[in-house]
Amino acid sequence: MSLLSPLGIGTVTATKDTDTDEIMVYVPGLFPQAEGRTVANVEQVERTSHNASGEVVTSVSLKSNSIPAVWKKMDNSNRISAPDVREGSQVSVYKASGQNQYYWTLDGVNPETFRLETVMYGWSANPNLDENTPFDVNNFYIFAMDTRSGLVQLRTTQANGEPAAFDIQINTAAGTLTIGTNDSLTTINDPERSYTYQNSDGATFNIAKKSAALYLPENLQLFADDMIAIRTKALFLQAETADIDVGLTRWKGKIERTGDTEQIGNYTQIGDYTQTGMYKHVGDVDRTGNSVSTGTVIGMTDVRTMTVSLNLHFHAGVENGRGVTTPPVPL
Repeated sequence: MSLLSPLGIGTVTATKDTDTDEIMVYVPGLFPQAEGRTVANVEQVERTSHNASGEVVTSVSLKSNSIPAVWKKMDNSNRISAPDVREGSQVSVYKASGQNQYYWTLDGVNPETFRLETVMYGWSANPNLDENTPFDVNNFYIFAMDTRSGLVQLRTTQANGEPAAFDIQINTAAGTLTIGTNDSLTTINDPERSYTYQNSDGATFNIAKKSAALYLPENLQLFADDMIAIRTKALFLQAETADIDVGLTRWKGKIERTGDTEQIGNYTQIGDYTQTGMYKHVGDVDRTGNSVSTGTVIGMTDVRTMTVSLNLHFHAGVENGRGVTTPPVPL
């Protein structure tokens, strides 16, 4: 490896582009004749000389008071992106011996010239790399800070057998926080006041302002040892079947029912019962207490007490005139 020789402190003559490590830099030791503000402009210079015949020849050449230099990390930090230096920043410049290659690194901090920056740090996460492996972000845990786009990112990999990789991003420009993995995505959108979780199985949970929604492709279970309370103005339940197994059910308020009802077991009515329309009953009815009807009671087969049947309602001792018969004949 070539040795690096220091050339001194240079001044950046043009703001560095974000996607490059190269800058244009002015080094006083290389351009002692330069005066005033240094810029990265290339100028045409007309020169005169004599050729082999002694004739005067005029030629045009390019001249600049800046040289290109490539960023080289000189410290022990895990930074993997070149600092976003700007015009006027101070940098240390080095030259590779035996080569026409220049390198630069920060000469301290230049807060007076720094503005928006993109900074990236990386930590090796793959134990199987050798020194000849080209750089690949998939082999590193990455932390990035981009004040241009308003992005803060922490990214991990599975290069060391991790069961999942995480990509955490704070987007200050959009006001969002996202956490992504192989099989899930969580998003917080602060301007929209929303929270969303999704996984690769299709389950989704979302809170948006004053509303929430939950979708599960399979099952939802709620358990509480003491109480589960639901309070709302309207409750809508739709299902193919509903199984309710409770020791005691209490209903308050009006009940409106559409469709057939099948009763298995005893039925106890406390209070008045009003029937509007036809009442059809198949099977026996065992009633304790009185039955009062303000209309007509029609028995299609028979009406009877415990000892008397209307179909077999015979009276003994019937006579003409004003006689009194005996009570109905018992069965």
